[in-house]
Amino acid sequence: MKKSENNNSSSNCAKVLLVDDKPGNVSLINVSLINVSLIERMLRGSKTYLFELVSAEGTSAGMERLSGGDIDAVLLNLSIQGCEALDTFRKFNQRAPELPTLILADQSDEVLAIQTAREGAEDFLVKGYLESDLLVRAICIAIERKKSKEVLRKTMLELEQSVIELKKANRKVIEQQKSIIKEERIKVILEMAGATAHEIKQPLTAILGYLDLMRMFKDVPPELEKYISEIESAAAKTSRIVSSMHEISKYESKSHASDVSSIKFDQCIYVLSIEDSDQDFINIQTALKEIDSIHLIRARNFNEAQEALEQGHIDVILLDYLLPDGNGLNFMRNIKTFRKDIPFIVITGHGDEIIASRFIQEGALDYFPKRMISTKSLSRSISNTLEKARLQREVIQAQKRLAEMSTKDSLTSLYNRRYFMEALEKEIARARRLKTELVLCMLDLDYFKKVNDTYGHPAGDMVLTEIARLLRESIRLNDYSCRYGGEEFTVILPNTSLKRARAVCERFRELVAGHSFRYNSEQFRITISIGLSHYNGISDQSVIEMVSAADQALYKAKSLGRNRVI
Repeated sequence: MKKSENNNSSSNCAKVLLVDDKPGNVSLINVSLINVSLIERMLRGSKTYLFELVSAEGTSAGMERLSGGDIDAVLLNLSIQGCEALDTFRKFNQRAPELPTLILADQSDEVLAIQTAREGAEDFLVKGYLESDLLVRAICIAIERKKSKEVLRKTMLELEQSVIELKKANRKVIEQQKSIIKEERIKVILEMAGATAHEIKQPLTAILGYLDLMRMFKDVPPELEKYISEIESAAAKTSRIVSSMHEISKYESKSHASDVSSIKFDQCIYVLSIEDSDQDFINIQTALKEIDSIHLIRARNFNEAQEALEQGHIDVILLDYLLPDGNGLNFMRNIKTFRKDIPFIVITGHGDEIIASRFIQEGALDYFPKRMISTKSLSRSISNTLEKARLQREVIQAQKRLAEMSTKDSLTSLYNRRYFMEALEKEIARARRLKTELVLCMLDLDYFKKVNDTYGHPAGDMVLTEIARLLRESIRLNDYSCRYGGEEFTVILPNTSLKRARAVCERFRELVAGHSFRYNSEQFRITISIGLSHYNGISDQSVIEMVSAADQALYKAKSLGRNRVI
């Protein structure tokens, strides 16, 4: 078959391998012969692909021909029947399981058709009923299915890579959370250690003083002298421990490598301080006054804080633990029910490790006592908190994107084929359970290839995107609009009669036919053909049967002249 006989682009060329199961075998269709010339004539009728037919006599020769890796589909001509025919198909299919294989059989054999279909055959065609349109359509569907599988495989690889990146981002956030919790635990423990050392020092000094007074007595019994010596030894040991605690309390945890004495913010940061104490707020205000980009807003209680959040944008909240109208933990929980993205820094006079741990567990990103407030510590905390909040938002966006990639078509933003199949199965089950009707619509753009050939593929993408928009605007919220593949779309209409569905499709067909598509300076129109299949809520109809029925109706609409609903 010469390429000059067809104007299809090279991307629509397809090579088909015709394999005869026995060398020199001649198979009959009444008085006609299944041979290369006959198949070539049949394939010339294709308007989708420019087919190139190659042949091989015998299964071994056919498998050897596959080594070139340039075959798009296989026609396996079987003159034998039963188990021998199945074994021949198995041998061939094991060699090239990824290639679509269509069976050409001398006679109808339902058992063989089912067995080969289960093991991967794309179609089973009986030679006595073979027509050009039937053969071309079967091969085209097989090739398109192969392309869809390749796209799905590529998408799965991209999803796997996205999962890897997402896991990396999650690990980074978790490591940062662990780091801040550990740092705050140390801060609180050291603060508590300093307070405890001070409290122990006073009674210890008193004990040592009383021991000195007891030694001033001359007649101390030997037994008592022994106990006094043991008390002095224990007191001295306690004194050394207390001195060590004082030294530890002066310890300052090392700054992160990214910390600097004066942090510069590249944009205006709105900080809400929820603080009832005037002096404490002044301390916070003083610590932040040197940073021009920070705009500090004050709320004396939770009601004022709520109003501030409703009135304007807030980047960070500095939260006190105890206020006249409640505690900060409950307030933070309440805010996060409708503002999950806003970060909290807890600044409190109650240096309690348990409180710090509870705030961190509930979602606070930083915590430190009021007495440790300084320009460096507070600016560093705000900077780190904003960075952690940004990372958390990126993780959430990555998760959202990952979910969309698995269910949405990237070009049209409609549901993809995978989601469509799951949704149709679910809706059929629901219709069967509730005894309601269901209609599946399969839509295909007429002569879409002419748009790509005339105006270019970007224009074709524009048309598909515009069709998707019109489709979304034309159906109900509980209907499903999907891109099935290429220029084909599907719509699932739950709880809809066939009459009602036909009226909806007719309106949409007229809408598309009357719509003017514009690309750059070009203006053109396009039509659409639609096939419907109906589920009455009673029969035991499967997903594959509904799709096949809609596809057949669409094929009939195309064959009757296009731009119609069947």
